[in-house]
Amino acid sequence: MKLKTRLSVFLALVLIILTALIIVAVSIGFRNFGIYSAKEKAYVASNLVRDGLTSHMVSGTMDKRHYFMEKIGATSDIKDLWIVRSQSVLEQYGAGFESNNTHDIIDSRVFETGKSVEILNESWDEVDLRITIPYIATPECMQCHIANRGDVLGVVNMRFDITNTRDVATRTIFWIAVISLVVLLVVILAANYYADEYLQLFESIMRSIKAAHDGDFTQQIMTKIKDEGGKLAHFLNSLTAHLNQVVSDIDKKISVLIGNVYDIHERNPLNRVGVIVDSLVDIYNFKKTIESDRDKDEIYSHLLMISQRIAGEGAECALFEMNAHKETPILVDSSRQGWFCEIKGDPLVCADCRALRSGSAVFSDEFSDICKYFKNSAEVFYACLPFRMTGEKTLLLTISVRTREEIEHIKAENFRLFNYFEAARPVLESRYLTQVLQESNLRDGLTGLYNRKFLDEFIEHITHQATRANAPYALLALDIDFFKMVNDAYGHDIGDVVLKGFAETLASSIREADVAVRQGGEEFLVLLFNADEENAMRIAEKIREKFASRSFAVQGGSIVKTVSIGVAMFPSDAEKMWRAIKFADIALYKAKNSGRNRVIRFTQDMVKDNGEEY
Repeated sequence: MKLKTRLSVFLALVLIILTALIIVAVSIGFRNFGIYSAKEKAYVASNLVRDGLTSHMVSGTMDKRHYFMEKIGATSDIKDLWIVRSQSVLEQYGAGFESNNTHDIIDSRVFETGKSVEILNESWDEVDLRITIPYIATPECMQCHIANRGDVLGVVNMRFDITNTRDVATRTIFWIAVISLVVLLVVILAANYYADEYLQLFESIMRSIKAAHDGDFTQQIMTKIKDEGGKLAHFLNSLTAHLNQVVSDIDKKISVLIGNVYDIHERNPLNRVGVIVDSLVDIYNFKKTIESDRDKDEIYSHLLMISQRIAGEGAECALFEMNAHKETPILVDSSRQGWFCEIKGDPLVCADCRALRSGSAVFSDEFSDICKYFKNSAEVFYACLPFRMTGEKTLLLTISVRTREEIEHIKAENFRLFNYFEAARPVLESRYLTQVLQESNLRDGLTGLYNRKFLDEFIEHITHQATRANAPYALLALDIDFFKMVNDAYGHDIGDVVLKGFAETLASSIREADVAVRQGGEEFLVLLFNADEENAMRIAEKIREKFASRSFAVQGGSIVKTVSIGVAMFPSDAEKMWRAIKFADIALYKAKNSGRNRVIRFTQDMVKDNGEEY
């Protein structure tokens, strides 16, 4: 309902209520006035009757009293008048007129109590008031009556017709109602006339405020009023114009600051700025947190935690590290067990990843089989989001959900994920550089393979990665057969050539996700990631055969060397990585004691034969 209509209704209700109250008050007043007038006449008439009867009795003209009574009864508004004698008077003077002997309940009550009784009878056509007044004995009365002072000698009954008073009241009420209705119409018309401009001003202010609440600060307040109302409209117009300019400037500056990456479905600029500022504060706090992280893996863990929180409880997330010089990505953290992307048991190949190749996000709700590497693509929706950290490293976040609403939520929140990864990028660049510097101390200077220090520092990380990804490791302990004879016969220079050649054989035989370590001298260790026993034995044989097929030039000809290899599995052979490495060493010694140039798979009975407890 509009304000103008509400105001008219309010005024009408107020006037109607006032009119009703006036009518009720007038009605009650007229009624009370009529009754009061009748009572006054009754008491006056009662006194006249008493005094008149007393005079008649004293003068001895009681037989003439009916003339007197008729004259009193003829008074205006007295409809009926009669007197009822008490029992003592009847006994002393007899019945008198016939009416003097008729008693009813009201007469009896007055005789008993000595108090007047008033009875009002109302109907549609008349209003009748009966008043019954006691005739109390006074000293003058006791001169003629045998009675005590205060006895009721009789009662005077009078009936008044006050219908005329009610009719006057009804006509008065009618004219009051008519006049009130006219006043009501005049007041409403006057209020509408004088309040119309202010009501239009209020409506215009309401439209402007509602538009501002919805983010539109261009709605102006229109009015012709020149007084304080006009000044208020001018002030509010200036305020909204200023707000519009300030909010637009803030929105543009924030867009420049964040590089226009926010895709917020929010039309209200104030709400949009609020969302962006809140997100920037969260990102700032996140960046301050990861700046204290020890290494990139801890940062990855925080990135996955934030991604999981943004994606929702029902989502499953995984984070891959892609290196431009490596063929396959590395699963660095995951909220689920096992590989997230795979096909026929083989891990994802970087060159075949659509998200990495295109550099843009991939969502399966647009085309369910868009990625051949994603498992169970018919049962879930998934998103693959690439984030380039450096020229060589890219992080790939994969998210799977069960419903279309959840994948739409991830699309809407993609800008937030982007900004968290952008905040982490300079911190990760620093950690990548630190890692390069650390790796220079963790590499063997001769072969370029990892050294024993690397194994000591990162074995726990490798174990954690295997447990998190639910991926087994195959441990290959390798030893070049009779290597000491090469150094003794041909010198350490030739020995170094053989070691480099063997390192090349290892590098060409294993995957990028695998780790090759030179433990010292001619002893090496290979950790094959996510490899079962069959593949481990196959790769070990491949290394053995490939190395045996190489020849090394020496003075006066060439030489061929062989390698012995022991194979153990983690965690099927041992629950701890160091113990599995030791079991691979035991299998290696078994191979060397069995004639060398062979691959031996570790078995538990070798522990008993070795005579040591593990």
